[in-house]
Parts: sequence; structure tokens; C-alpha cells
Amino acid sequence: MYDTKDLIWDSIIELDVATVEELRLVCSINGFNISTLESVIYSRVGYRSLKQWIECESERFVDSRTKEIYVSHLALEIMHDLDYKYKMSNTLSLDEYLYEYKNILNESEVEKINSIINLY
Repeated sequence: MYDTKDLIWDSIIELDVATVEELRLVCSINGFNISTLESVIYSRVGYRSLKQWIECESERFVDSRTKEIYVSHLALEIMHDLDYKYKMSNTLSLDEYLYEYKNILNESEVEKINSIINLY
């Protein structure tokens, strides 16, 4: 399964926020972590995170690759949060995750997962 850091890294490259060389330099100084990657996004486009940037400028992000990156990021984020909350560990896709754990998720969690799935 893709790590959130990897998704943000790939998104920064794919969306022409920074080059691979620039990211390598910044991460070699500050560490390869979400905070460092979000600092790059903030310094280049003025948003605090990839999620905030895409939500605020959604009309710019209409091509399918960007949408795929964003939806993948949302899916990983909710699965990570729910794994932590319910002390689970899995390698399922989001729809499999919903099917497998629907009986222990609360209604708002199920709605959030369905809304992410419906973005596809």
C-alpha cells in the first residue's frame, strides 16, 4: 500500500510544484516527512497541504491523474485514522475496507468512505 508521504511526494512532482531534485534537497535537510513536503507546497503555492490546495482550487484539478492522486490521498487518510481508532491493520482497498468493517464503523465513517468512493 502507498504511504501518504509517497502520495504527497508524487503529487508535488505530478503537479509541477517542485522538481525531484528540489524535493531531495529539502528532504535531505529537513527529513522525509509530511511536514517537510507540506512546507514545499506552502512555499510554492501558499496552501498548507495538498488537500487544502486541491479543495480550494478544485477547478484547476480536473485531469484524471490529479483526481486519482487526491482521492487516493483521502482514502489513505481515512483508512489510517480508522486503523488507529479501531486498532486494525490491513492492506485492503477502500471499498474492500468498507465491506469488511462496515459492522464496526459508525454512520458518519461509512458516509465519509462512501463519499470518497463516489469521487471515482
